[in-house]
Amino acid sequence: MDESTLETQLKESFAESQLVEKKIETALNFIMNMNPVERILKTIDPQDEAIRKITLDRVQTMMNTYLEIYDIALKEGRDLPKDLLGSAADLTRKTRNKYKDEVSKTP
Repeated sequence: MDESTLETQLKESFAESQLVEKKIETALNFIMNMNPVERILKTIDPQDEAIRKITLDRVQTMMNTYLEIYDIALKEGRDLPKDLLGSAADLTRKTRNKYKDEVSKTP
């Protein structure tokens, strides 16, 4: 295997890894930042009971939507650890096989 091909594969592997990591991080940040209890309810002045009552009702409705989003994210991510570990295992297996092939070709 030539060095430039190996370097290209390494760059592609790192780029792919960074992309996956960034997408996971972005999704988790979205979920954390959209929590209506944290974003709305905790920022309301507790002294103003009228606003707090109106806000509480609306936040309860928003919380249902938020929990649905969270549930969808959990379902979508269910296989993520398995996929990431499987991808790492595939890459390791390919590397090991290439190394065995190169060693067996050495005189």
